[in-house]
Amino acid sequence: MTFDELKLERKRGNKNMGQINVYKHLGGVKNGQKYLGSVSMTGVHFEDDHVATGFGNHLARPILREEWRDDLTFEEGVKLLEKCMRNLLYRDRSAVNKVQIANITEEGLTISQPYSLKTFWNYAAFQNPTAGAVGSW
Repeated sequence: MTFDELKLERKRGNKNMGQINVYKHLGGVKNGQKYLGSVSMTGVHFEDDHVATGFGNHLARPILREEWRDDLTFEEGVKLLEKCMRNLLYRDRSAVNKVQIANITEEGLTISQPYSLKTFWNYAAFQNPTAGAVGSW
């Protein structure tokens, strides 16, 4: 067991989960079979073609469900992930626009250098977000 797994096991045994919210994403290729799955802190697990947690589960998964397909090239997949991450970034302006992309193949794992997503913050709706709102606070 890893240190994190031991900590979670101890807390679960003591029924003291507190504010811990941990999801582990697992992915790989073995004998030509691809695997991508997620496991929550309480052991809830599933496999799918794409996974996300937190805010991403609400805002990125719908995009992935709509646009993901089994024959995406790596470059198309990166563009799709960038679209998802940009959507999340625009919904949480305090977030950082840096991302890293991991690629898992039978040859192994490669992780890109961190890079910044291109963003545009000068949309009229961003400048005056309450322009069309009725009422006031």
